[in-house]
Amino acid sequence: TIFDLVQADFTGAEYTISGAANYLLGLILTHKKRISMKISSKTDEIIMKAKVRLEENYDTGISMEEIAEELNISYVWFRTYFKKHTGFSPYEYLLNIKINNAKILLQSTNYSVKEIAALSGFNSQYQFSKIFKLKTGKPPTDFKSS
Repeated sequence: TIFDLVQADFTGAEYTISGAANYLLGLILTHKKRISMKISSKTDEIIMKAKVRLEENYDTGISMEEIAEELNISYVWFRTYFKKHTGFSPYEYLLNIKINNAKILLQSTNYSVKEIAALSGFNSQYQFSKIFKLKTGKPPTDFKSS
């Protein structure tokens, strides 16, 4: 298209050529980013978007059904392909994000376990402590002191 526009040599063609060149650069940069993020298919792109949504909203109580709806996919499809791509169910992936956040807070702040539970998106200190010990082998209080 750019070559055709150059050959046509009509008044104002430089503006159209500039727009076409910008579009071409956009396609190249998009392709480069997709390669660097290892996105090779529409499914990969959907899973990547879902991971970003989980990472950005781990503490808000967003449901997996809401994420699937936002991505215009069924929950069954979402759960199936998310696990195929990541090795984790969406819920397990979310729990890992929450636990990793809690570990950072336990080691780097003076927040109480109850405060860390809330900041990490858990409904209660009890739920947090139970899941934390299940995932790490230690209760949060032991992790905090180590």
